[in-house]
Amino acid sequence: MDRKQFINKSVHLGMGSGALLLWGASGKSSAADSAQAPGGTPCEKKQEFAQAWVKRLMETVDSQLDEAARTKLMEACGRACFRASHGEATEAKPQPGDFDKLLARLREFADKDGVRQEGNAVYFSYGTSGRCFCPLVESGPPILPATYCNCSVGYMKEMFERAVGKPVKVELTESIKRGGKACRFVVRV
Repeated sequence: MDRKQFINKSVHLGMGSGALLLWGASGKSSAADSAQAPGGTPCEKKQEFAQAWVKRLMETVDSQLDEAARTKLMEACGRACFRASHGEATEAKPQPGDFDKLLARLREFADKDGVRQEGNAVYFSYGTSGRCFCPLVESGPPILPATYCNCSVGYMKEMFERAVGKPVKVELTESIKRGGKACRFVVRV
């Protein structure tokens, strides 16, 4: 097995382990879990562990992979997250109005005036309340390595590409988990 295959398998195994851990920390508790343990409930401890694990994973990814590989990996994770939430893409071409429907839907989650279109650019922002929309880390560490937010870039790419039927460019200009006041994107369609 070459180095690239080893790193690829290691990252996939690590993310799978993290997902299983989070699945176990999903908030479902047994009667034994309902008793308050010193320092928090077992569920709270699992969630804290999972969030710390994600932070360590991202620090390890940053130290082991070059920037292009980190970006590609996290964007692929974001695309996979979108597909898990919204299903696999169909072979159907986007229909007239799909793009407008997407923008209307985004306005439900965006900050006030958080979705605007100027020519082929869409400006989208959310989270001025300080809340990250990623359920994996929304209440986790206040700051994560910058690499993590490339997951959101991949999510946005998958979402917009389905609506317009062609590749788009997405730039993350600000992020809560990178220390910003909101998550802000520029999408070029």
